[in-house]
Amino acid sequence: MDLIKIEDIQNLKEGDAYFINVDEERRPQILEALKNLNAEEATDGDVIAEQVTIPSCGPEICNPLVPFCITASRPNLPGGLTAGGFFFAFDSSCVQCVIEPCLLPNAIVENPCLGEPPITGCEVAVNRVRAVGCIRGFLSPIFIPSCGGGFGVANNEETFCVNNVICFTCNENPCPDFCNTIGVVFTAIIESGSPCGNSQLSVVGNFVLPSCV
Repeated sequence: MDLIKIEDIQNLKEGDAYFINVDEERRPQILEALKNLNAEEATDGDVIAEQVTIPSCGPEICNPLVPFCITASRPNLPGGLTAGGFFFAFDSSCVQCVIEPCLLPNAIVENPCLGEPPITGCEVAVNRVRAVGCIRGFLSPIFIPSCGGGFGVANNEETFCVNNVICFTCNENPCPDFCNTIGVVFTAIIESGSPCGNSQLSVVGNFVLPSCV
């Protein structure tokens, strides 16, 4: 992942985001998901399962976004420093795919009788695909000492839990490769100071989980 300029994120307009490894055609969908992320309220409705072995899918919906916020402190140098850009990396090797069979209500299926309308209100058995585990994020802001030479890199890492439904499907093997398909979207960047006098860089955003294959 290349060096990221702080001003590229600071200059984002309201409603925009900074994307990494997210396909162009998928970006409007992710922006809409970001807009609705805080507005959505999950409601627990009454679940009636007519088949004992397969539970209802329930009200849970697909959510490809895993929020993150990471802060790293630059050193407190007596001669001061100049802040540069930053490097960002993440490790998704602990994210796994779980397939959960469930009954999807109110489905419409094709009528096998010739000329008859589709059958509505059916329960259909599908696979709910869930990403579970954790993602480790690494933030490394660059700094240049005002008195001296060269440049330095500060570091911090945080771990973020993953428990997201990524699709509903009839495919038996729908799991994606989480090593090479997770994207990143930055939504804010914050420069601040610590009580000890260090300058701090915080980046806020979301990891974007892939859909099923």
